[in-house]
Amino acid sequence: MVRVVDRRRDVVALVVVGARRRTLRLVQLAQTLGPLSIALTVSMVVGHLGGNALLRLQGKQVGWYDGTLQAAWPMVLVAVLAACAVGVIVVGLRPKTEDLRRQ
Repeated sequence: MVRVVDRRRDVVALVVVGARRRTLRLVQLAQTLGPLSIALTVSMVVGHLGGNALLRLQGKQVGWYDGTLQAAWPMVLVAVLAACAVGVIVVGLRPKTEDLRRQ
């Protein structure tokens, strides 16, 4: 929670200095989606490889099985949409006067 408050103070300071709100929103969106996309990609690859390794070790599958990737896409879409929704809500909040006084 402390990190969120510190981050909020930084955003308020940038608004006070004169940074455009649209630029701040785009930067915050990029900072949210960048690590999220990397983490989701790595987790999908590891899960896919682990699932195929398990099927091969059990002798149930001879070739590559792509059902794990097909099943993961809806979950990835929900995660990205949830992150964007939370980001829009957080970025859309107006600066409070107490935040402005602290700066």
